[in-house]
Amino acid sequence: MRALGTCVVVCLAATAFAPVAKAEGAADALFRDGTALLAQRRYAEACDKLAASQALEDADGTLLALAMCREGEGRVVDAWRAFVESEARAEKADRPARLRLSRAGRERTSRRVARARVILDADRPCDPACVVSVDGGPRGDADDLVLDPGRHRVEVWQGERLVASRAVELDAGTSRDVRVALSSTPPASEPLPEPPTEARPVRARPAPAPAQTASRASSSGDVRTTLGIALGALAATGLGAGTYFGLRAGASWSAVEDKC
Repeated sequence: MRALGTCVVVCLAATAFAPVAKAEGAADALFRDGTALLAQRRYAEACDKLAASQALEDADGTLLALAMCREGEGRVVDAWRAFVESEARAEKADRPARLRLSRAGRERTSRRVARARVILDADRPCDPACVVSVDGGPRGDADDLVLDPGRHRVEVWQGERLVASRAVELDAGTSRDVRVALSSTPPASEPLPEPPTEARPVRARPAPAPAQTASRASSSGDVRTTLGIALGALAATGLGAGTYFGLRAGASWSAVEDKC
């Protein structure tokens, strides 16, 4: 009877873990396909595969590969955020090779993002509190926005009322204050889209001194060269893309370090 009970428990456990094993297998296949495409610099296809793999199973190696892929794709902010997270994970896990790659990527993309701080010019605080939205979606804390270079629209909402709207051009590698004047009526030239939700409230305050501007980012050619060196190492190691990124679950980097 005891043997029968043990058999039932084992069977139930196997059934319970079957979907997990299937998801892991799918994630592995997507990871292999994604890193192979990344080595060929087919960024759009590679990023789709790697993002799908990471969605199925969160893995440190996939995160690093996806960070490099986003950088090659030109999605600088997404790449920077992924490198920041990858660096933190590698440091916590004591993975020196992965830490070096992540830190270098974070430093590289940090020079290419644009940073902004929204300053609300008003005689009195917003009551109810104002929320700041960039490009039509909530971005959270308006004190430290990290955005892709280019043109953006800043909107200020008070409840369901649009009280200010301004277009701003942000350059790569710069940090600036964006002053937005609040008005008692919605801007005449702006439509009234649905207000953003789940954004943190931002209260008006006196304008601080102008933020110091950082140096401009390196050219796109430099970025391509840096990525090319990293991706070219895949062929040089002879170990394949999966091994270069330490495998999804964190396989040993010793073989890669010996050859890189």
